[in-house]
Amino acid sequence: MRKITIVKELYHYNELSEEGKKRAKEDYLNSQFRNETVNEYIKDEIDSLFSDLPDKSLDFSSSYFLQGSGLNIFGQVPLSKMIQVIYNEVESVNFPNTDFHDTCQRTCKQFQTIGKGYHSADEAIKVINEAMPDTDLVVVFPDHRDCYTYCIADKAYIADAMYPDYEMDEGDFMSCLSMIREVMTAFCNYLYDVSEDMYLNISNGEMEDYSEINELEYLSDGTLFE
Repeated sequence: MRKITIVKELYHYNELSEEGKKRAKEDYLNSQFRNETVNEYIKDEIDSLFSDLPDKSLDFSSSYFLQGSGLNIFGQVPLSKMIQVIYNEVESVNFPNTDFHDTCQRTCKQFQTIGKGYHSADEAIKVINEAMPDTDLVVVFPDHRDCYTYCIADKAYIADAMYPDYEMDEGDFMSCLSMIREVMTAFCNYLYDVSEDMYLNISNGEMEDYSEINELEYLSDGTLFE
């Protein structure tokens, strides 16, 4: 019987050559860990925008680089909360230089030209509550019933929370529904674009932080040592 001892030199990410770093990044981007990171990012962005909603009020489906791929947010949001989200984005500018922010701005301006003039979220909510008293209105964003994941926020409708499968008559005071559809569509598209880029690219700084946090070491060619 013979015993053979193999000695391997291990490197931290920042010690690798440029070729080694490229190999390490490619392996990570193709791993399940990147998928988990992207999904966590999407969930955090949704939870941040729609804070204070009960758990599991909203969920998402996504896929990339396939026919019918995209990102769709589905679930229920109280109409008053949806309006508040739109006005909050205009005031706080959490997503500057994005189509989502621009769509929220256009929506607020349109709110001000319809009905009694919704110059604030509180005014818009008050008008709707007066028009439909004793009704708990929700915006229902549908889910796909097939394998596709592209955004279908343009199919959203307004219902009573007690009967979410029953689509209510929009009426004049509900002319904001089309604007709400545009806002959610813009948010879905924003998340899709950012997350798609995350699947394709990772900076050296992010890769170094990820490697340090998880105490990863590599062979000289960038192969992960396990």
